[in-house]
Amino acid sequence: MLGRLLFLGSLLSALLALILAFPPGWLLLKSHESFPLVFGTAEVTVPQGGWRPHLQFFKNSLSETVKEVSVEALKTEYFSHVTPYGEKAQAAVTAYLAEETRVKPMGRDEREWYFDSDWEGFLKLWEKEGGDVVWKPLETVTKETGSRHYVTQIEGLGVHFMVTEIEGKDANAPPLGLLLMNGWPSNLHEWLPLLSAWKKEKDLVPNRPLKIVTVSIPGLGASFSENPTRQFLVTSAAHVIRVLAEQRLAGLFERYIVCGTDWGALISEMMAIMVAREQGERKLAGIFHGMAVAASPPHELLLFQMHEGVGRILLQGEDEAVVRVFSSKRGAARELIGQFWERSAYQHMLNTRPVGTAMAMGTSPLSFCALVFEKFYEWSSLGRPDVSKTEREALWRQIASVCTMAGANRGMEAGFRYYRENIPVMYTELMRTRMPQSVPFALASFPGDPFSALGPERYLRLRYPSAIQVRRHSEGGHFPSLEVPLLLATDLRDFVNALLVG
Repeated sequence: MLGRLLFLGSLLSALLALILAFPPGWLLLKSHESFPLVFGTAEVTVPQGGWRPHLQFFKNSLSETVKEVSVEALKTEYFSHVTPYGEKAQAAVTAYLAEETRVKPMGRDEREWYFDSDWEGFLKLWEKEGGDVVWKPLETVTKETGSRHYVTQIEGLGVHFMVTEIEGKDANAPPLGLLLMNGWPSNLHEWLPLLSAWKKEKDLVPNRPLKIVTVSIPGLGASFSENPTRQFLVTSAAHVIRVLAEQRLAGLFERYIVCGTDWGALISEMMAIMVAREQGERKLAGIFHGMAVAASPPHELLLFQMHEGVGRILLQGEDEAVVRVFSSKRGAARELIGQFWERSAYQHMLNTRPVGTAMAMGTSPLSFCALVFEKFYEWSSLGRPDVSKTEREALWRQIASVCTMAGANRGMEAGFRYYRENIPVMYTELMRTRMPQSVPFALASFPGDPFSALGPERYLRLRYPSAIQVRRHSEGGHFPSLEVPLLLATDLRDFVNALLVG
């Protein structure tokens, strides 16, 4: 009898080990059909009465039609709303940061602190160029690429976007739309190197013409669009972007794909879920995912998949759970948590105290810079000492743009609240949801991105069953358009060429 029990126990142990080593998709993920398109008591799309535009530019001159605007008009509107700060205040903050960062080394190792020299160079560039550090790159790329800027109103919310046309090898083929969507703390400046490179490089010509729409996503803080004064979830953002692509721009292209990084990537996933549940012709032809994450196997980090996992750790600080996670250094998922925990103090503040943090940061664009400067360096490959001056200055201009725009449009509070309102559903629902088979995906992973630690290819293919292109790169990070624009453009061109779109 004892022998039979031991044999049965061994058999069950072997079966369990086999399941843990090669877990089926149903064990790790749930169907997109069960994803809740309502989170809490918030409406899926629009609060009653819309989101109340507050910028005069949108109140006076905007309707549900699409209107072309100049960069100069955008500059005039947004600069008139920048939070003022005096030279003495800036000098005082600069001196304090210099004392705290450049003089005294901090952290356990050198990669954790990047202010040693770049902070001073960044401030000198900002002081030298003033407002041009924000607007000159946008004006230059707009002119070089022949891009045009537009605004429209969707659900009472002012939305800005930029259109860039790319010629195709077959000029007679119907154009395909390509929406570029960034995350926090970025804005459309992130995409300027990609647009510039794509226009200049003849080898990057796709098979068909492209209408590239760089979207200023509302609610992310540094956006050129309106920042909502009411709750704005990823479902709301996905709805607004779909209205823009499928209704307002219906005369520009019939079908479109989306390329997203950071929150833009998560919004694109939400769009895929929405589209898959609808009947009739689908205008969304595919999604290029610049931050693909996959379900981790239970034996690596079962905690990560459960409601007791990252979402609750970040929001409630369960010490015992944290100890269990960090007790072992093995596994890609634990590596992700370790990196993320070390590099995400900003997120804990945004998750828990968005309004107070925004008020503290809102005293000066420079104060906000002190918060986001490290993220751009730690989450990218641009903090390396061998980075060229041109690449580094492109990053500095991006940071200056983000900090200025966040002070111009109620951006700090909006961006911080976006985290507080959306992080729970992201960790407890979205990251455990299998994407629909009906929407083709392309996945790209960059080593400088902390999220790249999570996503062995077999698990990526479980979460994204319709992936037709999966590439792991040896360079680049969380902001690939800033860091490796040619590499990203090549990936996008190949994805466009691989899609069977009529």
